[in-house]
Amino acid sequence: MKKTIRYISLSILGFLFLIPFLWMTVSSLKPQSAIFADAFPLRWQAFWVSEPTFEHYIKVFTAVPFARYLLNTLLISISVAFGSLLVGSLAAYSFARLRFPGRDILFMAVLSTMIIPGEVTFMPLFMVIRSLGWIDSYAALIVPPLFGAFGIFLLRQFFRDMPRDLEDSARIDGCSVLGIYRHITIPLAKSALITLGLLSFMGEWGSFLWPLVVMNSPEKQVIQVGIANFTTTYGIYWGRILAGSAMATIPVIVLFMALQRYYVRGITMTGLKG
Repeated sequence: MKKTIRYISLSILGFLFLIPFLWMTVSSLKPQSAIFADAFPLRWQAFWVSEPTFEHYIKVFTAVPFARYLLNTLLISISVAFGSLLVGSLAAYSFARLRFPGRDILFMAVLSTMIIPGEVTFMPLFMVIRSLGWIDSYAALIVPPLFGAFGIFLLRQFFRDMPRDLEDSARIDGCSVLGIYRHITIPLAKSALITLGLLSFMGEWGSFLWPLVVMNSPEKQVIQVGIANFTTTYGIYWGRILAGSAMATIPVIVLFMALQRYYVRGITMTGLKG
């Protein structure tokens, strides 16, 4: 009985979370004048379209280089995801499995950066990027997110609980530290790595403020900034905003659905373990 109640409660909660996405998708198929017709006050007609139109989807690709925005965001998000896995796994392995002077103090220093608001480091980071000559380049969007403390913390939690017997056996067979990292640690940490990669991809896919500041060329912009371009001084094109937002959510949903079992397992075996 408790199991049934739990499933019903989760189903209702999941449906409530789907309501905004459902309204966004349905409204993107309506004419501009009908988008908010049934929203204030909210009626069931707001979630139904009798004569769908794809005008907004066509305008999204003709008014701005939306396909280029998608390609830019995909390239940047994939690069950040793989780069975060490489940097995070190397640092986490060092903190979890190696012994060196000042290891715990250094890890606490890295971990303390998680409590610093992004607004505090925004201007110093911009000045560093400008001094490196990376303004209006993809490096400004790819390099800074690679060194986040969250990825190091997440993987370290998993690496700490791995049995040392495998490492000891590998050392007896003459395997080096990097060899143990590559051939033993990484294959066993697949779930945790996929979890970090998915979180890094989703975080970069939804990035808006930083790309808006460091990127000047319209052809180098990301999808979130591209959608914001439909808000102009002449009006707000809600249909195009909703259509662009609906298309922007599809890659993330597909990726999450394909990797959700690894995501759940990775979260269970890392951050939520003692």
